[in-house]
This record gives sequence, C-alpha cells and structure tokens, in this order.
Amino acid sequence: MLKKIYLITIVLLSFFLASYLWNKINLPIQTISEYGSEYLKKSYNKNNDLVRFIIFISISLLPFLFCYLIFYKKKIYTIGELIGLQFNEKINSFMSLNIIFFIFFVGIIVEFFSLDFRIFVSSVDMFHEGIWNSAAYNYFLTGNFWTSSYIDRGLFGSFFPAIFWKVFGDVSIGSSRFLNLIQLLLCKILLLILAKQITLGLNLNFFKKNIFFIFLSSLFIMLVNYYNPAEFYERSLLLLFFLINLLLSFKNNNEFSFYKFSLGLFSAFSMFWFLDIGVYMNLSLIMIFIFYSFRREFKTILSIFFGVLVGWLTFFTILPVNELEAFVLNSKIIFLTLDQIHGLIFPTPLDFNISGGSRATKTLIFFVFGGVFTILLCLNKNHFNNQNKIFFVFLFFISLIAFKSGLSRSDAPHIKTAIGPLMLVINIYLLQYFLFHPLFFSKIEKIPKKLFLTSLVIILFLFNFKFYNFLNIFKAPINIQYLINADDNKFLSFSQNDYVELIQYYKEITPGGQCVQTLTDEVLISYLMKRKTCSKYFLNWLITPPFLQKDLINDLKKSKPTIILLRSELVKFSPKFELVELFIEENYSFHSKFKYWTFVKLNKNK
Repeated sequence: MLKKIYLITIVLLSFFLASYLWNKINLPIQTISEYGSEYLKKSYNKNNDLVRFIIFISISLLPFLFCYLIFYKKKIYTIGELIGLQFNEKINSFMSLNIIFFIFFVGIIVEFFSLDFRIFVSSVDMFHEGIWNSAAYNYFLTGNFWTSSYIDRGLFGSFFPAIFWKVFGDVSIGSSRFLNLIQLLLCKILLLILAKQITLGLNLNFFKKNIFFIFLSSLFIMLVNYYNPAEFYERSLLLLFFLINLLLSFKNNNEFSFYKFSLGLFSAFSMFWFLDIGVYMNLSLIMIFIFYSFRREFKTILSIFFGVLVGWLTFFTILPVNELEAFVLNSKIIFLTLDQIHGLIFPTPLDFNISGGSRATKTLIFFVFGGVFTILLCLNKNHFNNQNKIFFVFLFFISLIAFKSGLSRSDAPHIKTAIGPLMLVINIYLLQYFLFHPLFFSKIEKIPKKLFLTSLVIILFLFNFKFYNFLNIFKAPINIQYLINADDNKFLSFSQNDYVELIQYYKEITPGGQCVQTLTDEVLISYLMKRKTCSKYFLNWLITPPFLQKDLINDLKKSKPTIILLRSELVKFSPKFELVELFIEENYSFHSKFKYWTFVKLNKNK
C-alpha cells in the first residue's frame, strides 16, 4: 500500500511540475512572413507547443516508470524483457464470441439504416464542404488532382466526392455527405473488429472473454457519432485499418507474413489518404522498424520494407509524372506553412482563467492517465498476452503522435478528434480494472452464465443502438436516394437563401463556361456554379504566404477571369492578400455590389 501511495504522489508532483514548466519553455522566435495565424500575432514559435508537450509527457511519466520498475522489479517485466516478448501464443476464436460479434455487427448496420438520412439535407458549410467538393469538381472536369487544386488534406481527403460522382453519376453535395456517413459506419465496424482482436488476446476463460468483449465493443462504438464530431471520424478510417493490421502482425517471430507486408503498404497509402494521417503512420512505421531492430528480426524488417516499396511503386506507376511532382511540391509547402497559417496556441494547463484552460488541463490529464495505464498494462504479468502488451505500447505512442493535430489547431473540435487512440487505451485499462475486480465476479458467478450474457447483450445492444425511428429502416433506400439526389439549392435554403440568389447572379454576369475565382473563404461557390476554378489556388486560407500569392497572380494573368468575387460581408476569415490586392487594384475595377458581395471586373486594356 505504501508503494502505491508513493507512486500516486510521484505522478501528482510530476504533473504539477510539468504544468508549471509549460510556460517556461519558449523556443526562439522564427522570422516568418505574415501568414495571419495567432502564432504571428503573439510572436510564437510554431514548434513551441510540440516541444512543450514532449517535455510535459516526459516529466509526467518517466519518474513514475522509473520508480515502478524499482518498486516492483521482482513482479514485473523489465523494459528489455518487454521488448523481447515472444509471439507464440495461439489465438483462436470461439462460437459464443462470434455470435456476440455478429449481434453487434448487425446492430451497427441496423443503426445506420435507421438514420433519417433526410436530416442530412441541411445547412451547408460554405468553407469546409467547399474544400472537398470544389477540389473534387476540378478533378471531375479536368481529370487532374494536384495540378488542378492546391490542397491541404490529401488525395482521398480532398477528392473523395469524385469517386461517388464517377461511379454513380450523382454530382451533389448529398452524395459527398452520404460517403462521409459510409466512412463513419466503417469506423464503427473496424472498432468492433479491433475490440474482438484485443479480447482474443486475453488469457481468460470463454465466459470472462465474452463479458469483456461486450463492454469493450460498447465503449469503442460510442467513440463514433453520425451527428456530431467524436473521437473517431471520417479520416480515422485508415488509421483503424492500420491498428488492426498492426495487432494482427504480432503473431510470428522473425517471419515473412502478409500482415507485416501489409504494414509497409500503409506508408504510401496513408500519404495519399490524408497528409497528417500519412505522417503519423510513417512515424509509427519508423518506430516499428526500431522495435524489430532491437529484436534482431531482420526477416520481419524486410517484409515490412518490401510492403513500403511495393506501395510507393504502385503510386509511382499509376500517377503521371506531373501529378507526382505537384503532389511532392504541394505536400512540402503544406508541411512548411500550414501551422503558421491556422495555428492556435495550446492553452496553459491549470490556468482556468484563460479560454480553453480547463479543456487543455483535462486533455493533458488524460494523457498522463493513458501513459500510466499503458505502463501498468504492459509491464504487469496480467490477463493480456504478449501480442496485446506490445500493441498497447504502440497504441499509446501513436496517440501521442496523433495529438499533433490538437496541438497545432487547439480548439475544442480538433482536440477532441485528436485523442481517439488515447481513448482506446483509457477504455481498455479502466474496463479490465473494474471488470476483473473480485467484487464484480463474486456477484455474477451466482447468476446462470447464459442468462447473464444474454441479458447483458440485450441491455448494451439497446444502449448502443438507439433506433431513433425503427421504421426508417424500411424507408432507408428512399431516404438515401433523397439525400444523394437532393438539389444543391436545398442545402442553401436553410437560412442561406442569399447564396441561392448569389449563384444565380454570378452566373448572369459571367459568360457560360468561364472559370470562377473568389477571394473569400466561401470556397464552395465554384462547385455550386459547376465551373472550374481559374487557379488551383482557390482555397484562400492556405495561400497567404507571399510566394503562393505570386503563383496565384501568375495563374490569374493566364486565365484572365473577367469577373472576380473580391469581398464578402459574411465571411469569418479574411485572408491577408497584400500582393493579390495590389494586383487587383492595378488590373481590375469595381463591377457591382450584390447584397453582401463585391465583384470586380477586368480592365479592358488588360
């Protein structure tokens, strides 16, 4: 008991020390151009929060790890022993678990088709939905990716609506929203599969495994929400595939295997999925290489490396040279500039007088808990097999890497969606701690096992899958068709009728077939007009750096749009376009003012 008190005290002192030092860590100010972010306004180094976070986690967890290894050295694994754990356990599924898995799988499918898809014909986000719909429409018209659109998300993240449009021919906002819902459905299914694979790695009898799986799958599924942003969302899909593949790859020692080869494939595929997810996965692969190097499993390393090679060669073969060059340049610029453009300083922990202070403190406490839980799960000789222990180590490190998104853009939605992997760690530990407590099993052992499992499945099944209207299942095909085929104007009719009139007016003042260029954050306009953008730099949020403004100006000189939408009184963000504004002043003059929007026209002598 005394040792536990010491450890708790060490964690608390370490946390308070790390929180105190947070504001003491300040990197030198970089000389940067005026990109418009909070970093610039407050003379803040874009890497400051990342360094603070690394130091915070190190100070909070390393003393606990060091003392835990000393206090319980005769009862736990050493770090070296943990790294050297052998993957020889046979993992077999069993009928009762498969039945419960099938029940939850059916529940996920039924829940999806019980959604009222008509609800998603709602107010459109002119900025965010424009990011992917306008980029996808540029591709739809030109057949080009990065050469037609400068993007910050990635190949799939920016062009995914075009997949649906090409296959089904339904060019609509509704089809892209439906595809997002499909991705969320797949996320739930993958979380269910992950819960099953973790459960199979328990060294327990069938009854206890079934109980663990029922609760774990329930907790995992709740991390995805169709209506509001949750810990796992659309871009998480490939990350969940990666986690499942990673867990399955811990089976054989130093052997070539399909799962290890598949790990390597994620190196390329993730970079073409979403750029940030790609970076996280490739950093994870580097950690995996280091792990197997310590274990001297060179066949495994070659297996993964072969997957990396095949993945990149596949894309090099499929994509034209000019598209690959544009991808490399686009990605490089995004990595160098994005944080400076949209960065928000992460709130100081334990400072509840500032906006977001409580949110930041709660999140960092979660990371400390996650780290402590990982140490306890992996070093103790408990119910989890060797595969699970190594997987939990990587899962926590991946959660640290993935939180870079929350550190860069530290508002509530980005922080919440950046802690998905961390919540898996916390849920796994808390569940095994309370579920395997003697007090729990002493109560249920007196209940008939079949009756208990059946009742538990029914209760949690109904708790997880809230059928808002069970009859929607029978109307699902009609409702889905309604969403996909809904006229784009319907998405504008919810308190946005002015945009319907704007699109009509913009079409009237520009010749048919002419390209569209806006200099506001209403990125969806070019898609709504069903026209190509005059420059690949249509996402104005990204092109405040002067060298990108010069590229935009060169594009405008070539395309010579006769009409440009210059300003909007409805925008939330106005990019600082000093060079572009100077170009507009010299080459364009006032054309008209339509409600909230100002248009300029190309001078006749230009």
